[in-house]
Amino acid sequence: MPTPDKEAASVSNRLAAALHAIGTLVFIPALMLLVGVDVVLRYFFDAPLSWSVDAGGLLLLTVFLCSLPSATVTGHHVRMELFYLRTTGLARRIADAVSALGGLSLSLLLTYQSIVSAWEMYRFDERPVYLDVPYWPFSVIMAASALFLCVHYLHQLVVPPSAVPTAPPAL
Repeated sequence: MPTPDKEAASVSNRLAAALHAIGTLVFIPALMLLVGVDVVLRYFFDAPLSWSVDAGGLLLLTVFLCSLPSATVTGHHVRMELFYLRTTGLARRIADAVSALGGLSLSLLLTYQSIVSAWEMYRFDERPVYLDVPYWPFSVIMAASALFLCVHYLHQLVVPPSAVPTAPPAL
């Protein structure tokens, strides 16, 4: 019978994998389509889409935010492999704790600032120059992604790494 720690990690892993799948299966093809259409219109018909740079930037941001939880959960992020692989026992546990505290600190700041920014963007109705889409939903997505990371790093601080699966299940 799975322990609550493993169940929580499993739910977290599945959520991260689902977000990554949405980012890679929905937003990357949308970005490719947008760039392809813009290139054809720009170079063959001399009629570029004026809003394509704004839309492309927002799509790229969304891809990044959807994949960030998965990269963190699976350990596909930048870390000090040379140092980490040479540590064992207490030294590795300290390295894991310092890493989790650093990630938690950054995630808390990102969550807070994203929420504050979303409110400001909503209040002032901030939008890209050439695209009539508000910025605040993207800031809310960023806050949700950062909040996911906060929960992940808190879990990492409380549960020993050996008790947690390291890779999310395939969808």
